[in-house]
Amino acid sequence: MKVLALPRYERLGASSRMRFYQYLPALAAAGIAVELAPLFSDDYVRGLQQDRRSFMDVVRAYSRRMWPFRGRRQYDLLWIEKELLPWLPAKLEHAMLAGAVPYVLDYDDAVFHYYDHHRNPLVRRWLGRKHPTLMQGAALVLAGNDYGQQVETGAIDAGTGLVLLGDTGGGFKPVPACLSGFRADKDTRSLGLLHSASKRRLLLLGNNNDRLQVFEVKGAGNAGVGNALQR
Repeated sequence: MKVLALPRYERLGASSRMRFYQYLPALAAAGIAVELAPLFSDDYVRGLQQDRRSFMDVVRAYSRRMWPFRGRRQYDLLWIEKELLPWLPAKLEHAMLAGAVPYVLDYDDAVFHYYDHHRNPLVRRWLGRKHPTLMQGAALVLAGNDYGQQVETGAIDAGTGLVLLGDTGGGFKPVPACLSGFRADKDTRSLGLLHSASKRRLLLLGNNNDRLQVFEVKGAGNAGVGNALQR
């Protein structure tokens, strides 16, 4: 398998280092060839650390990203950190990705709120729906929620939960929320399975500072989890 990885930064960028670079040895050992095409260089990150920003550095970074992307069809998968081109509209990225190989969006934070919760109404209007638009075309999007962050960081709340059904080969198959009926979009802190006296299996989700969610677990023929019994 051949993958084109498109992280936000080179190794000095903490998010890219955690989400991409640390996994490269394991991927190589599994026979997965990964070619890296980061957006911003280590020099750019050093500039940010020194409170020094250059418009031309950004222009060069965006131009540099386009070159490896032109040969994307030689890869089996695109592995994208958050988005291809920050602060540019979804229509541009959607056109770049349309008809291409499958792509995966990798989020380590609720970065979509940078746009849809931005204090500038023009940003909210222009870019507020960018990430949902990109997610609709992705082959895979996984994220988790965590509201226990510092005030300046904000909530990490991109996830809505995921049902995975085991197959006979030892793997798992994801079930879309529209089929499973499972939606865990709160600050979930605990999860437990309860067997009732009537032999019903109830999945209980404990949410921080919010109501308990209860789902009835159906058989595998009903996609694993049935309709919510929320209280």
